[in-house]
Amino acid sequence: MTVLEEEKILKNINRNRPYMGISHNHSTICIETKIGNNYSYYEDVNGLLNGKWGGFHKLNEVGPNGETQYELYYSRTFPRHSHKLFSYTSWIRINEYGYFYNKFSCKRYDVVDAVGFQMYRCEKNGRFGLIDEEGHEILNTCYNEIWGISNRPVFLVRCETGWFIYNLNEHTKSEVYYQIDIIDDKYIGFDDGNGYGLLNYNGDVVIKPLFEKTGWWWSGRNRPQLQIEFKKYKFGIFIKNDLFYGRVSTLDYDYCFKVDYYENIIGTAFYVTKKGDAYGLLNARFECVSEPKLDDILLADRLETNYRRISGKHNFIICKQDNYYCLFNTVDNRCIIDGCNTMSYCLNKRHFGHNFIVFEKNGYRGFVTYNGKIISHNDYESVELFYGFFLIKKNNYYGLLSESGGMVIPFENHKITYNCGNIVLEKNGKETTMVLSSHCITNTSFYEPKHYSEFAGSYAQDEAGYSDEEIWDIFDGEPDAYWNID
Repeated sequence: MTVLEEEKILKNINRNRPYMGISHNHSTICIETKIGNNYSYYEDVNGLLNGKWGGFHKLNEVGPNGETQYELYYSRTFPRHSHKLFSYTSWIRINEYGYFYNKFSCKRYDVVDAVGFQMYRCEKNGRFGLIDEEGHEILNTCYNEIWGISNRPVFLVRCETGWFIYNLNEHTKSEVYYQIDIIDDKYIGFDDGNGYGLLNYNGDVVIKPLFEKTGWWWSGRNRPQLQIEFKKYKFGIFIKNDLFYGRVSTLDYDYCFKVDYYENIIGTAFYVTKKGDAYGLLNARFECVSEPKLDDILLADRLETNYRRISGKHNFIICKQDNYYCLFNTVDNRCIIDGCNTMSYCLNKRHFGHNFIVFEKNGYRGFVTYNGKIISHNDYESVELFYGFFLIKKNNYYGLLSESGGMVIPFENHKITYNCGNIVLEKNGKETTMVLSSHCITNTSFYEPKHYSEFAGSYAQDEAGYSDEEIWDIFDGEPDAYWNID
């Protein structure tokens, strides 16, 4: 509630209440209206009750001994870690003799406010404590703030050095933390100044403070209790039954977070784990793909990845171990290839309909197709990207593989080039044009290459325009035979 909103409420409360007509007997409270700086308030002019009050009215109900009873409008503003102010308001019952709830004298406490579980928050000189129905102090009146938790006999208490949890049933206090927050009906978040973790309602540490507090971008019922930053992305972490995602032990790993590039494809999610300085992998079924022995895990760009198709049988994750790169398939829990000098995701590559992996091993470049086939120097002399295909070379002959790794053009060509959307194959001096459409090669048209050098100077070539090949085929290599063409 803002200050302006609170002033508006108070104006409505105080309207037409200039003076309540209370007796000036000094053994009872006497409330009169006072005017402050552009606002009004109520004050006990007899001096029994301390403080300024935002509202005041008489109750029809009398006390157990016939005492007249009133309600006072109480408001306080508290600082928060975000440097914003938190406003608290409440209507508090008091009788004409200055006893809050007909029990607690205003001479002992400035304010007493019922907070549930037959407990009362008491205030004296700006400090707070906790008392029971009999007036016994459960918490001394020396704290900066005390807040109850709905439906829980648990209180959040702020002292000079931070916050702690007081469990009323167990009569126990937790450690003091920099900050604590109510997360859900199971957990309380805490910040020890170095990280964010979770406590249960007894004040026991459930999740070590290795995480971040959940940011504003998480919303709805699927809001995680924790989050972590990894490779510039924020990942939410869910805790259920004191386990990561209700399945993974918090004793086995320091943390575990879910990565899901393709939310609409079942089984393609995976989990990154960490223990000490090493990383590990779990698949979508929480089966171990790799124990925490990896130096690093490389994540693909999530925005780019989502726009490309993948096979449901393969979900590739690039990892690094001992200064070499390896590739895991989290669907069947195996390492596809390891010992690579470099490796990266090839995303949204022009002419390709699927993402794939490019790597370098032993000085040669290779690829892993979207369906898991390895195209490398082990099988070919060279491998290059070629307009949605892989151009391969073996024994000085060229061929083409589709982006799935299947053979499209066999090793029969001395040269393969690209020309205006078509693929041109050259074999034994002859060229074949093949039409390229939507990553497929369709029907072909044939023609021989034409040269104009061997019979240069002859009439058949210079004037009639016959090529070297045509002169050999038509005139048996005799250009003068042109004159006998008829």
